[in-house]
Amino acid sequence: MKGELLLIEDSHNTQMIVKKILELQGYSLQTASDGISGLRKIEELTPKVVLLDISLPQMDGMEVARKVRFHENETVQNTVLIALTAMAASGDRERFFDVGCDDYLPKPFRSAQLVDIVQKYMSADYIPGESVNPGMLRRKKVAEMEAYQTRIAEQQAAEKEGTAEQGQATQEPPKPKPAPRKQGASPVEPISGRKASLKIGGDFLSELLDPELVEPVDPIRDDE
Repeated sequence: MKGELLLIEDSHNTQMIVKKILELQGYSLQTASDGISGLRKIEELTPKVVLLDISLPQMDGMEVARKVRFHENETVQNTVLIALTAMAASGDRERFFDVGCDDYLPKPFRSAQLVDIVQKYMSADYIPGESVNPGMLRRKKVAEMEAYQTRIAEQQAAEKEGTAEQGQATQEPPKPKPAPRKQGASPVEPISGRKASLKIGGDFLSELLDPELVEPVDPIRDDE
């Protein structure tokens, strides 16, 4: 056997025809009939090449391609996706590339066309993940830009946090609050010099000390 491929196609007749053509060329072909089961088989089998019908039930081929390209498993991300479609309108090819398809094969196709495109991507010379179609290149640039923006946002957040911590460290400690004054106590005004000596007397001491415990002292007179 030359290798295993996966065909995601809801038409049973198409499955049988493609399977017969490729098995005659020595390939092994697995099949799935809808997008959800097809994506599950991609995750389980990790085939090198997937032939992907676009019009699928439950999950269309475009969504399958998006999920494959943004899958957490790098091997799944690098799966070769060949779109099979009856759509041939202008711009369809670009839409397939935009969601991550590597190539496409319009329906109806001939046996030789199917064999040629499969051989191209199943070749040992072809390395998955090195596609150069416009969609793959655009998606790569978008991913790089998103990663760059994430790094910038993280740096700005770290700088902002560092500035906030530095500001807290440089703030002056709060001044201690004065002790609360006892209820009913009169404030004592500071005195100094000669006025202090003149004020020392019975009236002044009686305000500071219990009058029952201290004998009153006559005040100093100016004529003494």
